Amino acid sequence: MRPEEVVELFKNVVKDSKLVFMAIEELRLLGYNVVHFIAGEDVDELVIYITFMYSQLDDELTPIAIAIEFHNDLTKKMHFTTVSDFVRDLNGYIFGSSRSSGILIPISTAADLEILVNVLLPKFLSRILGKEVRLSINRYELEYMSS
Repeated sequence: MRPEEVVELFKNVVKDSKLVFMAIEELRLLGYNVVHFIAGEDVDELVIYITFMYSQLDDELTPIAIAIEFHNDLTKKMHFTTVSDFVRDLNGYIFGSSRSSGILIPISTAADLEILVNVLLPKFLSRILGKEVRLSINRYELEYMSS
């Protein structure tokens, strides 16, 4: 995906479209190749990471995965069948250790990512939290992953 396509994809969930372009510029300048767009400021119980691999050669972002990390006692309030059904339907994974747990959903296409970000994820989060949730990407983290 071109950076402009990512901005278009995130138009309803990113607080400021400049955030995407800032992340791309930092990737280019610092030589990183992975960006995690992060949503979670509005919801204390969880953090959502939407991860892309960046190729400097063709200036493309490839969606990799969405990870949702659950905090506090949210897992005690959730119905495991709701989570496992959601994860199973998306060929994802449930992870956990001591005080941290979450789900990982691999992404294979931009179309999958668009449906997840704009439809499935907000519905799922609203269901497990018991209130309407609006995704709001407000920051990013960069990393380098060797191939």
